[in-house]
Amino acid sequence: MKSFKLVIFCIVFLVGKSAFAQEEFRPDPNRHDHVVADSLTREQYSRAVKLSSYLMAPCCYSKTTAEDQSGAAHAVKDNIKLGIMQGFSDDAILSGFAEVYGERILARPTSGGFNILVWILPGIALLIGGAIATHFLGKQTREAAAASEENGKSTKTAPQDAAYLERVDKELNAMDE
Repeated sequence: MKSFKLVIFCIVFLVGKSAFAQEEFRPDPNRHDHVVADSLTREQYSRAVKLSSYLMAPCCYSKTTAEDQSGAAHAVKDNIKLGIMQGFSDDAILSGFAEVYGERILARPTSGGFNILVWILPGIALLIGGAIATHFLGKQTREAAAASEENGKSTKTAPQDAAYLERVDKELNAMDE
């Protein structure tokens, strides 16, 4: 009985996981044969277009493969179409490209590990900047108030201003009558 289990285990191991589970998607960067869009259904084609906007063109890493028209971008698009035709999920295709090209091919960084800083640092910088601006403006306001009180410009009026205000009041009252 033990030998039978061992034989079954060896067969399963030799056949590999491809017979029982889906293999990982591995794009071929040297692929140059074109996959015709007509070979995909509408849903598959829309998935391919969506996935091509999630990946950067490996020729320059400045545009997504959906925007770029280089040969490298077309090779990525063809690999995406092949992955979809072979039945791989979107996550499996994206992770396959990340394994082959590195994470820099992803148009949007993953939200794990060191990349979490990309998502957190802008908020922290905004909070720190707001706190510094509030502190600076509050300090300026307090200094201006203190300076005006020192100079006697608070709510007291100067004697020449008092005479002017009385004359304005008299003229306004004369106009009302």
